[in-house]
Amino acid sequence: MVTYLGSAWAKLVITKGRDIRTICHLGRTINSHLRSALEVRDPVCVVPGCNASLNLEIDHIVAVNDHGPTCLDNLVRLCPYHHDQKTYDGYTITHTDGHWHWHPPANDPPRRRH
Repeated sequence: MVTYLGSAWAKLVITKGRDIRTICHLGRTINSHLRSALEVRDPVCVVPGCNASLNLEIDHIVAVNDHGPTCLDNLVRLCPYHHDQKTYDGYTITHTDGHWHWHPPANDPPRRRH
């Protein structure tokens, strides 16, 4: 069974008596090596034409709930405005031929939450 934690995190520690057998961190945290790689690859919001460089947020291209992995090829740094558009309005982003492509939703976007 798979349980999605959203933005939550949890630690699972499996023991046998006093011996620790397994430790697993569950959630969507980005380790420091992956975060550093993203900062170098994406110094500004990757949406074409947006050059915002402050307060960038890391987002999964394919959502965790859709079984998107937490790896460099599936992560992107977006400014808060574009992150909200992707999260709430149905915009998507792809990376082909060395370029980022920002796609509006096929239908009218739902109202964004504030």
